[in-house]
Amino acid sequence: MGIHVGDVITYEDKFFVLNDRYCVGRALDNRAGGFMIAQVARLLKENKKKLPFGLYIVNAVQEEIGLKGAEMMAYRINPDLAIITDVTHDTTTPMIDAKKE
Repeated sequence: MGIHVGDVITYEDKFFVLNDRYCVGRALDNRAGGFMIAQVARLLKENKKKLPFGLYIVNAVQEEIGLKGAEMMAYRINPDLAIITDVTHDTTTPMIDAKKE
């Protein structure tokens, strides 16, 4: 097909499934993170967990361009502790400079 290991490609911007796996879509990293934290909140509520501290669950965006969403919430909430979920990208692909990427 003319596609070789290491070729740079661009996926379509809309969501699609490839090889029975969720593959790519606009803001999929933020959506997956939002799903994870929503599940944590659901489990806490369903199991009637009482926490000895205030818990804020925030799904922030625009981390790639200066942490815009997280910065606003950090200043507004002023937490003592934050736990962040995000994705990491594979840099072992041929022709990818791991230090740069």
